[in-house]
Amino acid sequence: MALQMRIRRLILPAVLLLLAVAFALIAHDVLSIFSTEEMMLDHEDREHIAEFLIWLASAFLVIRLVDIFILHGIVEQAMGSPPPRILSGLVALAIWILTLALALPIVFGQSTAGLLAASSVGLGVLGISLSRVIADVFYSVALVFERPFDIGDWVMTADGQEGQVKEVSWRTTTLVTINDTTIVIPNSKVGGDTLTNFNRPHVSFYRSLSFTLPFSVTAYRAERLLLSSIEEVPESASLPLKPFVSIKGLSNDGVEWALFFGVPDYATQWSIKTRIHRAILRNLFYADIDIAQRRMNVTMQRPQSGNLDEETGWLRRVALFEGLSDNERTWLAGQAREQLRFSGGADRATGRAGKFAVCGQGGRARCHDQG
Repeated sequence: MALQMRIRRLILPAVLLLLAVAFALIAHDVLSIFSTEEMMLDHEDREHIAEFLIWLASAFLVIRLVDIFILHGIVEQAMGSPPPRILSGLVALAIWILTLALALPIVFGQSTAGLLAASSVGLGVLGISLSRVIADVFYSVALVFERPFDIGDWVMTADGQEGQVKEVSWRTTTLVTINDTTIVIPNSKVGGDTLTNFNRPHVSFYRSLSFTLPFSVTAYRAERLLLSSIEEVPESASLPLKPFVSIKGLSNDGVEWALFFGVPDYATQWSIKTRIHRAILRNLFYADIDIAQRRMNVTMQRPQSGNLDEETGWLRRVALFEGLSDNERTWLAGQAREQLRFSGGADRATGRAGKFAVCGQGGRARCHDQG
């Protein structure tokens, strides 16, 4: 099947070369038909056109031969993966430039140096206006020869874009994410920034999970519980990358633990992380260990006594005591004692949230809501 596909790709350039040779044989008769008084083509001009067409058709056939038997033959076997398209484009460009450099002086007797000198100014202006495009092209060439990744590798760019390399063109690199979406990145950004390759030096690599456990859990017990969860995931336990745990630090909430484990490849890491998470939660449940909760310290300071306004001010804000005089409020404040009461959750009858209350002492204690 592969041989048939290669032969099919050679049919078009072979047919074009045969047509160019046939045209050279009958060029005298064909071009005589199109000759007019304004455009007279002599015998030498007809030969030049026919020879130039043969050169172009031959170059096209050589490009296809190199692409099929060298790039997708020898080079692909050596690399172990299909070569990037940009490499085929570079080879084709080099062959076309070499063909023109040989055909112009041989067929038309023109010097290529004069042609380059005449177009130098135009190339300079074009280079300034297309500097970003030219930078992308040069970086694409660098990516081909430096090979920081191969087609099919999973990579992450400097700005956190992760995906599998699908194609490297003249200007862009195409990634396909784990969500099956396409990301197109300029080659100047790929080659100029930091790039993480998850397939090198090995396809498998380490991932980690973090847990905070209470101080009451000993280090030996925590390590045993975390490492035993890896044994329940054979895809990770069977890898040469052996799991290990480390203490990230201590906090007010507890001990921060990190579990490092291997994943066979980038695509399967998400399912493996989920299964390890489930195994750890199950182990902690059966061991009667809760994950440490964030703590909050609340400090309450009681106002200093002796100030009349502070002692009786809250009484003035209660409608029940509006008719009392200052002396009566002072006496009532002296007989009262302060209590803080908090009802957690909402009141079932009213639906109101819990609140603080300050209650006085005596036969009938009345409470003043502070919430």
